[in-house]
Amino acid sequence: MARPSTAMSGRPWRDAIRRELAALAPTTAAPAPGPTAADIAAARDMNPADRDQMVRSMVERLATRLETEGGDTNDWGRLVRAWMTLGERAKAGEALAKARAALAATPGGLDAMNALARDLGMGS
Repeated sequence: MARPSTAMSGRPWRDAIRRELAALAPTTAAPAPGPTAADIAAARDMNPADRDQMVRSMVERLATRLETEGGDTNDWGRLVRAWMTLGERAKAGEALAKARAALAATPGGLDAMNALARDLGMGS
């Protein structure tokens, strides 16, 4: 007796699952957030004022992106930490308030931002 085909053997779902998984797989990797290796290499050769300006412009771009496109707890946390690292406590506080508002409906979002605030000495 001939062996039945996959579709005939009661497992037609295999092909459907394979198609679904293939559709879910990203076709290209999203660029990693933050500076590229080339940015870091270029920063090594900059004078401190130019390097500071480059870093501040990257942080500003992140802030603008989060305000217009949103982000997850990692993105917002990166922004708050960046402002604190730059000594911009007021901007870090503003970013934290925006993060809390943006992540209020995200499970664990407020908890994550509150924990970050405590870790950075910004209260709870």
